[in-house]
Amino acid sequence: MYDAAFPTSPPRGATVAGIYFGGAAYHTWSPDEIRAAPVRYRLPIWVAVVDKPLTGALARIDASEAIRRLRALGVPARHWPPNRVAVALDIEMSVAPEYVAAFAGALNAAGYAVLVYGSADTLKGNPPCDGYWVGDWTDSAHWLTGWDHLAAVQFRNAGPYDVSIIGKSVKLWDLGPGWIRRALDQIDALRRLLRRHQ
Repeated sequence: MYDAAFPTSPPRGATVAGIYFGGAAYHTWSPDEIRAAPVRYRLPIWVAVVDKPLTGALARIDASEAIRRLRALGVPARHWPPNRVAVALDIEMSVAPEYVAAFAGALNAAGYAVLVYGSADTLKGNPPCDGYWVGDWTDSAHWLTGWDHLAAVQFRNAGPYDVSIIGKSVKLWDLGPGWIRRALDQIDALRRLLRRHQ
């Protein structure tokens, strides 16, 4: 999986795009940018505003907006827990169990699973919700031992994107097999652009 502030070409072998859909994200991907990513699966990422107290009240406000945006994007809601599509909650270095639990509770009730993303140093101070996505930058793909509820490990920053491995049990937003056609369309568009500038 790769995640990037702005749409970019994915690394070789990537099948999942982490797309930022709101909160304090540096850039919120547009519906067109989300559809154009040349891989089949998406992990929507909500970024918590970490420069103010992360309370349960703020979580309920954020969750309401996150649910509204997920529905507007067409991310499917499923109420049977094993089939819930995953959404990531990015809290970086924050330890905010009340906020995390309230945000995840609201999204679970709306039919989405929540993966909590943050640094390996602080993440266990938060409830695992539907799984931890751990930032552990070693520059080599690895799975962490000693972590219950581990869903993904982000292990490298590669310039325009970060790279993670994600567990096979995580249910992702599947845009279907048409991703190959979208990728070819994107390549054709780049070729046309290059020809114009030669």
